[in-house]
Amino acid sequence: MLRMKNCMAAVAVLLVACGQPGPSGGSADAKGPAAGERKLDLAGLTIGMDLPQATSVLKAAGWRVETGKGHTWEQEVNNELSLQNVGGRKFDDSMTGVGRLTAAKGDERVEVDFHSAPSPRLARISEVRYSAPAPGQTPDRMIADLARRYGAPDRSGAPGFASGATWCVGGPACAGGRGFGTRTTLLAGQASAGGGGLTIRLAEGTDAFNAWRTELKKAEATAGGASGKASY
Repeated sequence: MLRMKNCMAAVAVLLVACGQPGPSGGSADAKGPAAGERKLDLAGLTIGMDLPQATSVLKAAGWRVETGKGHTWEQEVNNELSLQNVGGRKFDDSMTGVGRLTAAKGDERVEVDFHSAPSPRLARISEVRYSAPAPGQTPDRMIADLARRYGAPDRSGAPGFASGATWCVGGPACAGGRGFGTRTTLLAGQASAGGGGLTIRLAEGTDAFNAWRTELKKAEATAGGASGKASY
């Protein structure tokens, strides 16, 4: 019974943290939430938040944080140019940067994926995933908690979940319409129909990914010089 109460309390604390604004510089969406749009964050983390900020937020909240390897911005640029056979560059797969943070607190777990970014940001968040066993908690109760924070879900059900709900930074139009996936979304529910733990996923949309790719392409053009440009 004590374990059940502790897990339920842990999820409640996390949901409160979801509504807290992160440090300045974090971006909830590539476009930024427009007037009337909601800000979506998970465990105090937002899409686009940089690596130093994300690490600080998690450690301040009592999470035990470990890093996973990833390419640095410079390696990312070099590798893109190597694939284009620019200047005899060779692909560098040494992964001296950070591509993921894994955080634990009791039975709770948070995984954070990053895109590389120029210094001093080093990397920026592309996705956050929270999971917990939470005995005694139900998807309906978690969704109700999130609804009190963000308002009614924009979409009934959540792709990839047995049961759940979806919120989108742009509201119902991007959560349930043809634009689904282009903007930041938060999905919550139960991954397996047979029960088990609860999961919350905060994911960037294609707009944010494309903005990152555009920035990377500009860096490639600068690093590649004239030899990196088409001659037709």
